[in-house]
Amino acid sequence: LLAIAAAIVVLGALLISAPALLISTDAARARIETQLSAWFGARVRVGAPPRLSVLPRLSLGLDDVSLEGRGWSLTDARLTARLDLSALLGGTTRLASLAIDSPTIRIAAPSEGRPQAAFAAGRALQRILRHPLTVSNASVAIGETQEPVLRDMTLRLAASGDGASIRSA
Repeated sequence: LLAIAAAIVVLGALLISAPALLISTDAARARIETQLSAWFGARVRVGAPPRLSVLPRLSLGLDDVSLEGRGWSLTDARLTARLDLSALLGGTTRLASLAIDSPTIRIAAPSEGRPQAAFAAGRALQRILRHPLTVSNASVAIGETQEPVLRDMTLRLAASGDGASIRSA
């Protein structure tokens, strides 16, 4: 009876870890960078191998993430994307929610000659808000200054009318 229980535990562990063992992390990282670049409308770089978690929820974890768009950038972030299992079983990838932790966000200073930077940042945010978004422990800098104008900012946004909140220290 003990041997059967041990075999079930080992089999369960193999089933949970099998996807990570079968996928090349470099190939997965390149594919993730390509898909996220198209989705965010920005250049995306992932500095660490991706992590796939099955329990308690299906999610993809990325560390050392940087995004660079026209007029804005986000660096040194940890990104966790919760995935929709039913879509994945159907052969497509769909996010259920997105969490970005500890990013440094830099937004170009708007000027009369360059309003497109603010529009580009707004379009990127509009793409992101197709799914609930949580940003925590963010620093925000505007223009060329090295000193952030906001620190320890936390925000939760949802386009579905679930509400939004922004807090900053």
